[in-house]
This record gives sequence, structure tokens and C-alpha cells, in this order.
Amino acid sequence: MPFELFEIPRSAIERRRGFSFAAALPAGTLSDDLDNPFRSSTRLFEDHRELGPPHAPLTAIEQLGGGRFSHWQTTLIFSTRDDSSALENSKSYRALIEFERSEKESPFPAIEGHALAQIQGGTLNYSYRGIRCAKSPFDLALYQLLLGRLRPRTVLEFGTMAGGSALWFADQLRILGLEGHVHSMDIAAPPALTDPDITFHTGDVLTIAKHLPSSWVQSLPRPILVVEDAGHHYKMTLAVLNYLGPLLESGEYIAVEDSVVTAMGYAHLYDGGPLRAIQEFLASHPEFEIDRSYCDFFGHNITWNVNGYLRRR
Repeated sequence: MPFELFEIPRSAIERRRGFSFAAALPAGTLSDDLDNPFRSSTRLFEDHRELGPPHAPLTAIEQLGGGRFSHWQTTLIFSTRDDSSALENSKSYRALIEFERSEKESPFPAIEGHALAQIQGGTLNYSYRGIRCAKSPFDLALYQLLLGRLRPRTVLEFGTMAGGSALWFADQLRILGLEGHVHSMDIAAPPALTDPDITFHTGDVLTIAKHLPSSWVQSLPRPILVVEDAGHHYKMTLAVLNYLGPLLESGEYIAVEDSVVTAMGYAHLYDGGPLRAIQEFLASHPEFEIDRSYCDFFGHNITWNVNGYLRRR
């Protein structure tokens, strides 16, 4: 894993000048240096509150404190939020650090952290026909390719939000001349959106069989495309994969969205997130494979569905 939440032991912290303290971080991490003064993507937490700004000049950390920090080579130089002593206060300090990695070995996108964050900002603000959709530009293009090749007559979407994604899928099926239907399920009440080719369902993916019985799924027009976008949590993604995977036929797909949260450093907030679920599912379901023609279409895993285009053999 390229990211690790590193607990900084109090015994490893040493006092520096003014408000600054220092602690050694593991070797092999992406850090700032003279040639790349903003390369580090390290995030620093005091208890559960994030400190910053990062990349702060040493003199600013020493003289101004206030949570400023810098990850310089193998050393973290930081200050506390309230300028108290990191050696004497009762607070814990953790750093989310990114390790250097080989693209061939990595399940993470080739896009670097800053660019990833910039694109994520646009993705979260993206709307379709005036309705929030929140899909990355890469995946809008990749889904168009997949829809054109698979030509599904049923899209099963988990995670409705405002309904923009369901509407986009329904429009794409119509553009392709398919007599298809989108079923979108969410634990929240359905949006105020009506479309003859969309049915909204209310239900919890953790009890998915209760809401969408296997007999009902098997009766749907084929091929089926499953889009898992429920809540990024490991258990939610795994529940969808384990239930619907065995119900799919050869050549059909499950697209797992937002496995990119691992590369963004947020997977710990979701118990490992979708990528952990994908890895566990594939380990016990050899009948599925990652379709790299989609994951790597724009470059190595340049998609928000990192390793998430899963095809039944």
C-alpha cells in the first residue's frame, strides 16, 4: 500500500527552536527536497484534527507555530495547534505518509496527489442536466466505451444520490438505441426525478437480498451492468460483490466506483474502502477478472474505479 497512517511515538519527538518539533519518518516516503519543495503529500493529525498548512518554511514553523509543518527528506518538522509542547501535552500525533512506488506493481493511479485532488474537486461538483452526478471525466468516457461494447439492457446502480448518475446511464442507453432500464438503489429516500427508464429503490446494501431477491435479479433483461457506488465502505462494497457476483453471467460487469479513495489517503475512513473489498472478492472468485482495457485506457489506473472494472469470465 502506498499510504500508511504512521503513529509518531512521543519518544521519537525532539524539541527544536521556537515552536518547532521534529520526528523521523520511515524511509522511502515521498518528501519535499530542494528540487521538489512541494512533492510531499503527507498529512498530519493531532488527535483527530488535521494540522497545517504543510510545506511551511522552517522559520514560519519556529516563529509562528499554529500547526504548520513540513516533511523534509526523512524528517517531519512540525508545531502543535495551540503551540503547546508536543513532549508534554496529552495529544497523539499521526502522519498519513505516501511511499514511493513502481507503476507496474501499483494498483494506484499514475496521477500524482495534487492533480488527483484537483480533479476530485471538479468531479464532486459535476452535474448532468442540472442534477448532481459526481463522476470523473475519465469514467464518463470509460462507461461510454463499456456501454457501447456490452450493450446492457439492465443497469443496477447502488448509490443514487441526486439521481444524476442514473439519468446519465438512462440517456446513454437511449442514445445507443437500447431498450434498457436503470434500477438505482439507495438507503435514503429517492430523488424527485421521474423517468420512464429509471426505477428508484430504497434499501440498505448490507441487506441487499431483502430488497432485490436473487429471483428478481435473474429475471432482469440481460446483459447486466452493476455499478457499485453506495458509500465507499469496505463492507458495503463487499456485500454488493458477494451477492451479485454469482448472479452475473459470462461477459457481464461490476464497476466498483471510488476505489480511488485509497490513493487519496482516505481509505482508513472506510475500513480499507472499495479496493480492500475488490482484493478480497477477487481472491475468492477466480471467475472474475480486472479488465485492464478500461482501468488503463488513459494510463495506469487513471480512473476513479481503480482496479474496479470487473468482468465475469
